[in-house]
Amino acid sequence: MMAGDSSMYTELEDDECFSAPVLPHVKPRALIVVAGGIDELETLALSDALVRGELHVTISAVERTKRNIVMGNYGLRIQSQKSIEECSFETYDVIVLPGGAGASHVRDSGIVIKMLLEQKLAGRWIAASSSAPAVVLLPHGLLGDRATGAPANERGMPRQYLLNGGVAAQKAANELLIPWP
Repeated sequence: MMAGDSSMYTELEDDECFSAPVLPHVKPRALIVVAGGIDELETLALSDALVRGELHVTISAVERTKRNIVMGNYGLRIQSQKSIEECSFETYDVIVLPGGAGASHVRDSGIVIKMLLEQKLAGRWIAASSSAPAVVLLPHGLLGDRATGAPANERGMPRQYLLNGGVAAQKAANELLIPWP
């Protein structure tokens, strides 16, 4: 049935009531992309905030490793649910990029960059934290005209956090849970 199709409506008697069909609730989907050397606090804080915000979160590793485990920047092991290859065939409402030394591995992944370009073209969100805006997004022209990032990577990124044309960015891990205006 089409939205304007009158056959989807039925006449009700005065003592009847109509109830809308119950549709399954579909949570928005978020993909967090990780790689060896990624910042653990950013990864886990972003994942936690998104899950609490009722998004379905998938953590995906750029590298193929035994049991899908990547070693974070400070030695914490993070297990991803899927490889980036598996995720490349799916659509996400937001692709999230934590910072840290591992951001350079994310930047160098052709699959991730293709996904980010498709995400931007489709008008869906990209979120990046700390060094990821400068390391991953900037070299591929995905930032737009304004951005923010870790102080070491600022290069004219003066804001603490920023929303700009479907890209969300923050300076550092300790600011991940600051309420946005």
